[in-house]
Amino acid sequence: MPEPDFVDAMIAKLSADDPGFPKLVEIARRRRELLLALADQRDRQGLTQAAVAEAMASSEASVEELESEAPDVALSTLDRYADAVGYAVQYHLIPLADAAGEPAVVVRPGRD
Repeated sequence: MPEPDFVDAMIAKLSADDPGFPKLVEIARRRRELLLALADQRDRQGLTQAAVAEAMASSEASVEELESEAPDVALSTLDRYADAVGYAVQYHLIPLADAAGEPAVVVRPGRD
């Protein structure tokens, strides 16, 4: 396990101030994992950010932001990005008690 850094210290402080903060961190982590999986699929397919942006009727800057900054993105934006790389996002509700043991993202390989 890596050495704790300033981010870990900041999370610990904010968690002490707000007991609900760790849940917000976990939600952000899971969303980030999904965005990284989409970016990975784009890269594996040799698609540029500009090509994905065009397919989404968006800007290249918006796609770059999605891939690098993990914004609190709208579900419709996630759906459009997934569609642009040939995927669909499916949603599964998992009880909170079970969520820690489940992967945030599962990518099924495409059929050739």
